[in-house]
Amino acid sequence: KQKTAYEIKECDWSSDVCSSDLDSNTLPITFTDLNVVFENHNYATAGSYEMNVSGNVESLAELHSNNSGLTSINIESAPNLGEVILQGNNLDQQSANNLPIVLAANGKSGGVLNIIGGGNAVPDRSIPEVDEAMNDLQSRGWVILTN
Repeated sequence: KQKTAYEIKECDWSSDVCSSDLDSNTLPITFTDLNVVFENHNYATAGSYEMNVSGNVESLAELHSNNSGLTSINIESAPNLGEVILQGNNLDQQSANNLPIVLAANGKSGGVLNIIGGGNAVPDRSIPEVDEAMNDLQSRGWVILTN
C-alpha cells in the first residue's frame, strides 16, 4: 500500500500519517514508498525552510507544500513527480530555476508546476537552460503557474 505523508519527520511509518512536530528548518523526504506528500506546517516565522527530496523516491508523484514558508527545494531524486504545488511560499531564485529544469529532464507529460503567490521567485527565462525547460514542459502539456 502506498503511504501518504501529511507532515513528515523521521518517524514510525507503520501508519499512513506521521504528524510529529519538526525540530529544525529542514524537511528530509527519504522514504521510498510514498506516492503523495502534503506538507502543511507553517514555518513562515522560522526564517529559512528547506525541503530535500533525496534517496530514490521513485514512487513520489505529487508534492504539495502551500503557504509553509518554504525557501529552498531539491527534487532531483523524484523522477516521477507530475504535480508540484508550492504556492504561497518564498522560494529562492535557484529553486525556481531548478524546478522546471529537473521536471523537464524527467520527461513526464501533462503535469502541474504551481509556484505562484507569496514571495516565490520566478524562473529566470533569460537563462537558456531555464527557458528551454519551461518551453519543453509547456509543449508536453504542463500547466505552469508563476508570479
